[in-house]
Amino acid sequence: MIKCANTTLAAAVLVAVGFNLAPARAQKAADIINLADPAAVEAQLKGDFGQVDRRPSLPLGAVQDAWRKADAKAGIYTVAYAPDEIVRLRVREKMPVTIVLPDWEEVGPIANGDPFVFGYQQIQKNMVVVEAAHVGADASLTIVGKLSGRVYAFYLRAEGFNAAEIPDVVVYVKAAAPNGTRSVMGVAPPVPAKEAQGGAVAGPGVQKPDRKSGLNDPDYLREVPFDPEKLRFDFTMAGDRTIAPERVFSDGVFTYFDFGTRWQGTDLPAVWRVVDGVDTPQNTRIRGSMLIAEATGAFTLRNGQRVVCVRPEGWEPTAKPARPAKARATPAWPPNVPDRE
Repeated sequence: MIKCANTTLAAAVLVAVGFNLAPARAQKAADIINLADPAAVEAQLKGDFGQVDRRPSLPLGAVQDAWRKADAKAGIYTVAYAPDEIVRLRVREKMPVTIVLPDWEEVGPIANGDPFVFGYQQIQKNMVVVEAAHVGADASLTIVGKLSGRVYAFYLRAEGFNAAEIPDVVVYVKAAAPNGTRSVMGVAPPVPAKEAQGGAVAGPGVQKPDRKSGLNDPDYLREVPFDPEKLRFDFTMAGDRTIAPERVFSDGVFTYFDFGTRWQGTDLPAVWRVVDGVDTPQNTRIRGSMLIAEATGAFTLRNGQRVVCVRPEGWEPTAKPARPAKARATPAWPPNVPDRE
């Protein structure tokens, strides 16, 4: 009884003080508009939303002072390709470097010396972008050209925003296309439009070459799968320097003897492959400044009395050369045959 009395008394008190126990009505948009300040609405329609009291933005302090009075061409580097030179690049954090190979070239396998510090991405057939994730380190980057087989070697140095020198932003590598450039990495050059449509190439009555078999195309090149992991440069040479190439490397299928700038003035040697300890003539072809042997292993280069031995690291002959057979006495001729009665 007491509880009920208290409850009734509480309800009476709520009514007496004017509390509305009915459910609240939902607020409508018209109510908000009616309560808004017309002057504030007019200002906001004109883009004036008033000031916000806050602390000023904190500058990052990562602006490179070297760019303050830099020339408009700063950061653009043009270099001529040389097989016996390495292109040195400054790579600044937050400033990727775009490497542009010659227009006729295509980017092939890429070897990155330090993937933790440097990253790369191919963005065009002849363009690679390199960026630094960390500073204070260096590494090498090697790009093999698909069409020429040339090795484009770069030295990379990762620098910070406080570097005193302007970093490289775009690097143009200039080089003339080798005569008769074709793919040495299993990629054929583009086919002319008429030939691609099945039309005549050299006039009426001329059939398009049979590139699948190579019967009608003397320059046919069989497609060979390329594995970047098989690319090796660990060859040693011993012998006459006058006929020795500047560098030798192999892709696991072919071996490349690059004579570089000495190509024009060098009396090219014949290439022999060492098979079972015996020098065996080896088929070769010429691409640009290179002799390409269609084999791998150990080789001997010969030109007259001049000889250069080319051996991959760890190579051991698979067999010893056979000893020459002992000479037999030549029988007298005509043989002594007894007269017949």
